[in-house]
Amino acid sequence: GWQSTMVFRWAHGTPFTVINGTGTDLNFDGFAESRPVIVDTSILGSTIGDRETSVSMLPRSAFRAATAADFGVGILGRNTFYADGVKSVDLAFAKSFQMPWLENHRFHIRADLFNAFNMKQWGFPNADLSSASFGQITGLATQYAPRSIQISLRYSF
Repeated sequence: GWQSTMVFRWAHGTPFTVINGTGTDLNFDGFAESRPVIVDTSILGSTIGDRETSVSMLPRSAFRAATAADFGVGILGRNTFYADGVKSVDLAFAKSFQMPWLENHRFHIRADLFNAFNMKQWGFPNADLSSASFGQITGLATQYAPRSIQISLRYSF
């Protein structure tokens, strides 16, 4: 009489763009937050999803400020890095019992575990090259929900 269900979610992280907040408006679009030049192309497309290694995965030394001579060549593209993705397992267990004293009376118990293994989802790293905390992840993602358990009982007759 036991039943179990599982939902497993594993999604790639959301892309983000590294900018230089003190840059100049090289493309004359009215915004001074130009993108820097990438010096180390081996980090392109990396997922920056761990608070402990985010600074080494997104090092300041891999970028430099763009100049007018760099326009059109070597400037970092948009959405070239990824934040932490979703890794979550939801579980449910249920059991139904026949009541011995009355016919057609049943007792049901169910336990739902949302994010059963409590996998954290980190937020975006600081992507402004001019910031002192560049590359650091300072919090959890806004859509992150910690583990929650729900137990329900039902008597049907």
